[in-house]
Amino acid sequence: MHAEVHGAPFFVVKTGGVEPKPETLKEAAQACVSYSRLWKDGARAGDAYWVKPEQVTKSAPSGEYLTKGAFMIRGSRNHMRGVELALAVGVIARDAELLLTAGPPDAVKTLCQAYVEIRQGEGSPAQSARRIVSILERKVDESLREQLRHIPIDEVVRLLPPGGVDISNSISP
Repeated sequence: MHAEVHGAPFFVVKTGGVEPKPETLKEAAQACVSYSRLWKDGARAGDAYWVKPEQVTKSAPSGEYLTKGAFMIRGSRNHMRGVELALAVGVIARDAELLLTAGPPDAVKTLCQAYVEIRQGEGSPAQSARRIVSILERKVDESLREQLRHIPIDEVVRLLPPGGVDISNSISP
């Protein structure tokens, strides 16, 4: 899955050879457009496309050249238009250990004990990360609260997309 924006990240959906569900493709598309520069540019939606693994190659046809890190897609692309930019940051409690994750809200909601939905905004990544941790501290079990307090803010910032971030919703499942 790749956003229709130059320099955007790509996501690999691993299905074990089974056709991915439409919801899975939607979530992957949402992650792609949200982590692209569309977030920083203030776009509310973007386009993405997906291809099968055998369509992706790092080699160019004879007489052509691909820049370092570039891929070539052979065959048709499966487009997803007007995908909303939205993300969530959540806490997964696994074996008394705390893990932070970020991604499309629907995916994060199903995996996490507590989560915070984020949208594009004016908040700096560091300010937003501190606010996210503060909200999550109130939502997690007492046993995990101390672990959450010791997570470096830089780890939370790394989960955020490029550009300003605002909290749009803070709900626990």
